Amino acid sequence: MARLRITDELQSFRFWLVDIYPSSKFPYFALGGITAGFSSITMPEITVELDTINEFNSTTPHHEYSNSTYSNMTLSRGSRIYDSSFYNWIKSFIDGSDIVRRNLLLIHYTGVLIEKPSVMSFPIPETVDGTYLPAKFWLLSGCVPTRYKAGSDFDAKTGEVSISELDIAMRLFKEISLSQNEVGTLIEMVVNNV
Repeated sequence: MARLRITDELQSFRFWLVDIYPSSKFPYFALGGITAGFSSITMPEITVELDTINEFNSTTPHHEYSNSTYSNMTLSRGSRIYDSSFYNWIKSFIDGSDIVRRNLLLIHYTGVLIEKPSVMSFPIPETVDGTYLPAKFWLLSGCVPTRYKAGSDFDAKTGEVSISELDIAMRLFKEISLSQNEVGTLIEMVVNNV
């Protein structure tokens, strides 16, 4: 019997990032709305700092937790004439206007296409062809913009798409992945084409 697609390792090209608490002020979403996509996003990362303890009666030190830091993430997408959402967010952060700290949801999808999307109501961007089964979620809390680049540097010898970049810093993030029981239920649903 062939291996089930849901057991495959995740690929890096199906993802989506959305501002989950829009403001009441236009443009409402910090990242251009729920259908705005990205060409690339760096993954969330935690780095743990340790204190080295040198005990008098031991020849080797041991380490204890001291602090942890969450690395900045870079969001990249093609420049469009109608999209200034990266600029608007960093400008409102500088000015102290609107909601400057945002909570974002990053979703990593499997390669499993859900045939009947009405069975499961997962948030799916319109730019995704079909409805894919989400695998992992990261809730990025207290995000603020730290660097904005309007697009790629100008070069008269190339025809490449200009890519805008926004770096964000977060207070913390939480990873949510499917548990063994949830995966078993999802495999059963996929196999039975529910």
